[in-house]
Amino acid sequence: VDDADRYSTIAGYILWRLSRLPEIGERISGDGFEFEIVSCSDRNIEKIRAWNTSLAT
Repeated sequence: VDDADRYSTIAGYILWRLSRLPEIGERISGDGFEFEIVSCSDRNIEKIRAWNTSLAT
């Protein structure tokens, strides 16, 4: 199974990468992006901030 078949949202990607629910303020890097968790509940990632790190000079 291709890794991209394991998730269909950014939140799903983050959960797949961490294998757990992240904490507010936590940062996750991968595949040319950096994600910061802005808000989450006991069961869901509600809001993230994202940067395209592959464009950095």
